Amino acid sequence: GYLMSNLNYIGTGIKLECVIALPALSKIGKIEQIKRNVRQLGYRLYDNKKIADTYVLSTICNLGFTENEICTEFDKMVSKLQDLEIESAKMYDVSNHDEVVDDCNRSIAILNSANLMNYIELENHIKNLRLGLNLGLINIDLDKINGLQKLSLNKDSEFISKGEMLNLAKNIKEILKK
Repeated sequence: GYLMSNLNYIGTGIKLECVIALPALSKIGKIEQIKRNVRQLGYRLYDNKKIADTYVLSTICNLGFTENEICTEFDKMVSKLQDLEIESAKMYDVSNHDEVVDDCNRSIAILNSANLMNYIELENHIKNLRLGLNLGLINIDLDKINGLQKLSLNKDSEFISKGEMLNLAKNIKEILKK
């Protein structure tokens, strides 16, 4: 183990983080409650300032646990949040069905026709596609969504040139045509 001045890093010294989109939990107003509950379980959930309705889940304390235990429990927490998001999406869809379908279809149309695209916009459209797929509202292959996600993860910086935006839009179209 390691002894450090920051108590969050004592123990194994491992810190796990993942970015997770939780638009439905945000829209139904449950995100603050989830943040409190997650904190009590030894994790931190905070806003990702770059993309709306996305959050960063991270471990807080590692003392007394092995790396394998930390990783296993972290995976379980991510799965629980994903399940809560899907349940919330179903509840949100019941009262806002037309809006959800419209958002999903608009995202598909924009991704298929845009000539310029930046990474933040791409991430927002990916959120809509995943929501629509989980609710059975759109017919799109999960491999295509995952391909788009890989594109968004390959970014070198938040700010890209017009040429890079053109190239990103071209690559998006290629993935969607497969």
